[in-house]
Amino acid sequence: MKIVGRKKVWLILLSATTALITLITIYIALVVGEISSYNLSSIPVSTTNLPKSQLEVGSIVNYQDLKSYFQFSHLGKSNFQLWLRELEHQGIISRQSSPLHSISIEQEVALPPLFPNECTTVYCYQHKLPFDLIPSIFWKGLIGIEDNRFLHHFGIDFRSIARAFITDIIQMRMAQGGSTLTQQLAKNLFLTNRRTIERKIREMIYSIYIELNYPKEKILEAYFNHIYWGAIQGIRAKGIYAASIFYFNKRPAEISPYEASILIAMLKGPNFYHPLRHLQRLQKRTSLVYGKLDKLNLFPSKDERIWGQERWQQWQKQLIARNNKRDLLALWSIHQRQKKSIKTTSPSLLNQYEQFVFHKSAFQQLQRVKQLIPLPSSSFAIKAVIGKPFDQNSDPYIFYSKLERNIQSAITKEPHQIGSIIKPIIYSIYFELGQDPSNLVSTRPITLNLLSGKWKPKESSRNLPSESTLAVALQRSFNRPVIRIAQEVGFSTLESKLLAYIPKLQTPLAEYPAQLLGSIEMSLNALYLTYQKFLYHECSKIDGPDIISSKNVLGILSDPTKTTIRKRVDQYLGQMKFLGKTGTSNNSHDNWFVFFDGELLGIIWLGIDGRQPDQNIRLSGSSTAFQIFQHWIMGRGKQFNQFRCPKVTIPAK
Repeated sequence: MKIVGRKKVWLILLSATTALITLITIYIALVVGEISSYNLSSIPVSTTNLPKSQLEVGSIVNYQDLKSYFQFSHLGKSNFQLWLRELEHQGIISRQSSPLHSISIEQEVALPPLFPNECTTVYCYQHKLPFDLIPSIFWKGLIGIEDNRFLHHFGIDFRSIARAFITDIIQMRMAQGGSTLTQQLAKNLFLTNRRTIERKIREMIYSIYIELNYPKEKILEAYFNHIYWGAIQGIRAKGIYAASIFYFNKRPAEISPYEASILIAMLKGPNFYHPLRHLQRLQKRTSLVYGKLDKLNLFPSKDERIWGQERWQQWQKQLIARNNKRDLLALWSIHQRQKKSIKTTSPSLLNQYEQFVFHKSAFQQLQRVKQLIPLPSSSFAIKAVIGKPFDQNSDPYIFYSKLERNIQSAITKEPHQIGSIIKPIIYSIYFELGQDPSNLVSTRPITLNLLSGKWKPKESSRNLPSESTLAVALQRSFNRPVIRIAQEVGFSTLESKLLAYIPKLQTPLAEYPAQLLGSIEMSLNALYLTYQKFLYHECSKIDGPDIISSKNVLGILSDPTKTTIRKRVDQYLGQMKFLGKTGTSNNSHDNWFVFFDGELLGIIWLGIDGRQPDQNIRLSGSSTAFQIFQHWIMGRGKQFNQFRCPKVTIPAK
């Protein structure tokens, strides 16, 4: 009976063991199945047939803009300084002392397209490198610091686990981890940071699967392409290429041994050891890492050795300056725009370099405003439409700084007060009705008796002449002359003409005259179409291509040294001819700049996007939207267009 009883016990134990093994096998199979389709070694093939960005002869580009673009483009495989010197030696470019840090293009330069951003999450940049382009100092150093048995274990190192367990018990805290590099990679690729037993088991299974299916080189390659390295400008650096550029403005191949030690030191905790916030922590960690790697003889004998305190502080200052720039955000936003696949029926109006310079200028201006105005940073936004108004086969380029929102809705459906940018259209009507630009008009206070009560239009400036010509009134954007001439020509007459441009005009105009000063609300797309119609109409009245005339609106507004941007325009742009008009709504919640340079029509808006605060934020179109235009138009690598009108016979529909 005892023998029978023992057999039953053994059978039960065997059955239970078999069931347990079966369950474990099924669990492992399910866990492995979750990642079996993932290709650890996938690195996209560089695409060389994408359109290049042409820098035109006679144009000027900013040195830092060109360097930033270079490092994230297919040229980034070479050294920027060597490339620049070679172009200079061949007479293709020349350095300029003025404008400061600028490069003059003497012969056409073709810039290759940007690397694709391989990071799938928002506000993140990743460019993968094959193993042979990852300097050995990085992977040898990482193995020496994090996992010195990496070349011998199969994904799990029980010695390290035991050592970490004993250390944790002795110190009575989680002082040491036992994870291998493969486990760290598995966690980064497939798991969260949540500390649970189930997650640790999954991590081990993933690690063994990776080791069984990939050689050590591919595991290291994946590690250095996927590991998180902190963030600069709010953009997370994923992988060694992004980290090298973000922190040192160098490609990985150009990183020195001590700089490599810094990057390896950061991996223990990219946020905990971030140089912008915790420089001293990083210094101590780097000293430990560098010392250990030096003992392993991983550095060449002639090395620049350890940084002094002055060099560390200098580096932090450079990072602070870089963090306040917006080149990384601009590059990420271009990729994000492409991923959202903004639908157009024609190739992009702006090449990638033009896009980069515009995005950087916009985000830089937005950053300045956010630092200046004590409101939540999410309150502000920038929108823009840039197109060729006389080319019906070309789609405008649209921009919206809030990349998480729907750009089409923001541009086509969301209205803003348009401010003074309506005035060129109004003055065009005045001139058609017989007013002459040389006529004098009073700028003194005026009162209108409306059904709603008395209304007195105000001026933004107190130092006004008592009277002005209509041309100067338009150039300086005075308010009272607009209303006085409206009374003279008749509100009803003006209304009938203005309705052709703005069908949603509130009528009768005589009771809502504030619309003439810009209280009308329009979306950017509607405003672009309105100006397109205005340009067709203006150009149809001009005999010949020359539009610089004191008798028409385009000519009157063509000299930037006489208009509302006269105090903001630099000496180089001040020599150019283009239509430029600023606009600012009540309390400065909407700030505009409209331009037409003979080919491109652009509408740029910066303002409060969403709930409107009560206070006046004291901005203007000239101090915000115009600044975006000025940096972009002078640094986009294109010659300034000839200010002219094409031959037009009928207005746009």
